[in-house]
Amino acid sequence: MFTASFGFSFAWFTISFSFPLLAVRLGYPYIVVGFLGFLGSLAFPIVASIYLKAKRMALQLGSTLPNLALAALALVLYFKGYEVFLPVAIAAALVQAFWWISTEISLPLLDTSMGPERYSAGWGIPNAIAPLIAGFIIEYYGFRPLFIISAVIFIVAVFFNPRVVKLDKLSFDGKISVIYALSIFFAGLFSGFIYFVLEPILKLAGISYGEVGILVSIYGIVAAVGYIALNYVHNYSIRSFSIASSILIFPTFFLGFSISLYFLLPVIVLAGLGVSISMTKVLTYLTANTSPRKAIFAYETTFGAGFMAGSLGVSALVQYFGIISLSAVFILPLGYSLLLIIRWIIRAV
Repeated sequence: MFTASFGFSFAWFTISFSFPLLAVRLGYPYIVVGFLGFLGSLAFPIVASIYLKAKRMALQLGSTLPNLALAALALVLYFKGYEVFLPVAIAAALVQAFWWISTEISLPLLDTSMGPERYSAGWGIPNAIAPLIAGFIIEYYGFRPLFIISAVIFIVAVFFNPRVVKLDKLSFDGKISVIYALSIFFAGLFSGFIYFVLEPILKLAGISYGEVGILVSIYGIVAAVGYIALNYVHNYSIRSFSIASSILIFPTFFLGFSISLYFLLPVIVLAGLGVSISMTKVLTYLTANTSPRKAIFAYETTFGAGFMAGSLGVSALVQYFGIISLSAVFILPLGYSLLLIIRWIIRAV
């Protein structure tokens, strides 16, 4: 499971890191770059709903065929050139969702032990290092080598996919408090922003590809450390985790006044921790109260909605109103946190 997850994730994070940067280089406006992120995140709730009643074979194919399709798309981009960039990027954004969803649903059903832990480690490490490696490859060798590298890794990863050996039973034994799970929306909001809005902004500001890769990797490294550390933090409620996550994402508000390293580095570090808290603890909360399929559907739908808002929504605002619009967007996590705190106080009185 680790090798399959690492291979697919490394290939995907490598090629997807290049999409916003290549779009900017080809002259596409912010809103088109954001649209790529919108399509990729829109696919997640759609695919998750399809898999609510999927059979074992569908789950197995869902973790195999996307590798082959993405490898083919990467090769098309390598051999055909940039004139096919937009349709290839759109197709890739849609296809990749099938692998993530089918794999996440299949974790309890695989012929391997410690599936969830190996899966998380497998994608967490590439999330931290792939942007850094991709950034310097682009800086010194251009975009095209990334496509052939990704294609090869996608194909190799297929041979390490574990088998789905059983099916789960759909059940609902607990009660989910939607308001506490909403913190995952803000995790998606920041994720969409950093990959599909901040990357192009930094490049247009004269930051090198390598430096952009370093900044995005810092976010990935902090989040990965958070994922690991949070496995040992249990003595707090979902309300406390949701409040902490949203407060840590809120400082992105200050980027509306200046996107300088003085603001950017602390914001990336704090938001990385906030995203890791939400993605870890909200998923744990959901899976503890419903079936894996329903939990993944709720999780991906909420995260996907945030990612769509953070990519297409924020890119449109930045294009038409400038970076000051970031302050209007990222004051929302603070408002959400205050709402939870006020509810907490009222119920305690």
